[in-house]
Amino acid sequence: MHSSVLTTTFTLFLCANAGNIDLEIQPGLCNIYEKSPFVNVSQIIKPDGLQEPISRPAEAPRASETPKPKKRKKLSTRWTTKPSCISDEAGQEYCVFTNANFANGRGISFFTTPTIAENVKDLPAFQEMGIHDNINDFSNPPWELPEESKKILLRTAAHNPGDMIMERINTNAFAGEFEGMNHFFLYPETALMNHDCRPNAMYYHNISTLVHSAHASRTINIGEEITITYLNLLQSNNERQETLKMIWGFDCDCKLCSASELSKARSDLNIEKINELHTTLSDWSSASEATPKLALNLLSLYEKEHLHAAVGTGHMFAALAYNAVGDTKSAVKHAKLALDAGMNSLNAANK
Repeated sequence: MHSSVLTTTFTLFLCANAGNIDLEIQPGLCNIYEKSPFVNVSQIIKPDGLQEPISRPAEAPRASETPKPKKRKKLSTRWTTKPSCISDEAGQEYCVFTNANFANGRGISFFTTPTIAENVKDLPAFQEMGIHDNINDFSNPPWELPEESKKILLRTAAHNPGDMIMERINTNAFAGEFEGMNHFFLYPETALMNHDCRPNAMYYHNISTLVHSAHASRTINIGEEITITYLNLLQSNNERQETLKMIWGFDCDCKLCSASELSKARSDLNIEKINELHTTLSDWSSASEATPKLALNLLSLYEKEHLHAAVGTGHMFAALAYNAVGDTKSAVKHAKLALDAGMNSLNAANK
């Protein structure tokens, strides 16, 4: 298989197929939030160049040509169950808001503040009819889920004792930002994908359409398992193992973690160099030592470490470095490569 796109409607905090569920909310929920080391370059570099984007005032249409506003059909943002709420020590209220009709009956639930829940109604996910018509159609996917995995879908793993729902959220939820605040997102299908310290797929969630996508970051061969990462890959072998054991309760035995001690030591050195280059290339002060050569070294290390998901970030740094020294041709070249790599996630989310 040369490419793979898995697109699923996500739920904020609860599971799919949300319905009339009586849920006792436990206040002790906790997890680790890590900011991804890889930048979504499509939000930083503009297709029309590396300088500040040029805005051109739109020509006002003539009176006779003034278009009539199109009437858009809207989905119901009415919650189908009464919100269940708790408050923290500061008095901030958090509630579970559920719409069982979302995405043609897929259902969605939010565990968030009432203010954010009110803002949700303005998202395209709730404003535009048909936006989810081609989502969650697994009748003929380019991948297959073994029967055992289908059973796991109905009983998502929990690595710690406690409330059966909350512990599954703790184990399987992804962390990210929504409406300016950190939230946990539970994508049931993606949660079934296994971890690899050098995965062949990457995931992206579109906070406007409330669609989550996973797509190939390199060519995936027929019969090869599709894998994602559960953590920040720019850590040493020992750091990754400790994090995986603490949160998910397993020892990683992927190809990298199963390599010889010498190979793992070399990989750790490369990761250390990558982090140093990230710091240097992110410094645009008068004392900056960022150069195109350093950006190319970073790209080379990404390739050596099989960090395919980071390629867009590397090209972004290269584009900025070349632009800083006045090499417009090379800057545009790497900007386009950065956009190509970064836009894959957005394109996957819109399919």
